[in-house]
Amino acid sequence: SHRPDGFVLKREDYYLLDGVIDALSLWHDEGWKIAIVTNQSGHHRFPELVNEEDMFMLMMGIQGSLTRTLGWDISMYACYHDGQSCDACGGRGFTMCADTFDQETYRCTTCGGLGTVGCDCRKPRPGLIRRALADHHCDPKDAVMVGDKWSDIMAADLAGVIGILVGSFSYENMGKSQMPHDVPLPKLWVPDVWQAAVLTVAQARLGDPRS
Repeated sequence: SHRPDGFVLKREDYYLLDGVIDALSLWHDEGWKIAIVTNQSGHHRFPELVNEEDMFMLMMGIQGSLTRTLGWDISMYACYHDGQSCDACGGRGFTMCADTFDQETYRCTTCGGLGTVGCDCRKPRPGLIRRALADHHCDPKDAVMVGDKWSDIMAADLAGVIGILVGSFSYENMGKSQMPHDVPLPKLWVPDVWQAAVLTVAQARLGDPRS
């Protein structure tokens, strides 16, 4: 996003990182099934600017733009639900541990109280990935997830797929206040999506996309 806070609220906020189209094209040419999974809760954070319908239409527009650029249909799965906020104090900071995700609980970093997660699809929960796997008839053991945040890596782990991190895996870059201490390490750390594509395709040609 061009916005300092990272949210995409309108088409002008959105841009593709270098190498993304080439990476998607490489995976597609190799016969891979591809899906995009994304959290989009901007209408909850900025209700004076956008509403849920705006966000839905924005994602549809981005999906359409990608399809036209690539020349083939690409699947997109988006969670439009609110990010977690504390039931007691309203604070938005939270921590989660791997063993609490399926119990739909989190702990507020402001007051220490427990709250609930309203959906199973907002990363780091694995619902979006599981839905994509089911729709594409893909076994988790044959899948990889490429992302740039700890929540992507945690969602991948909970869905049973390999997590590949692009960029820098650091507390500072990935939300120190919200990052659980037991986030699984990604299988690979690579500088960008193109390198992730090159490495996964090379490994697949050797017989194991997850090795």
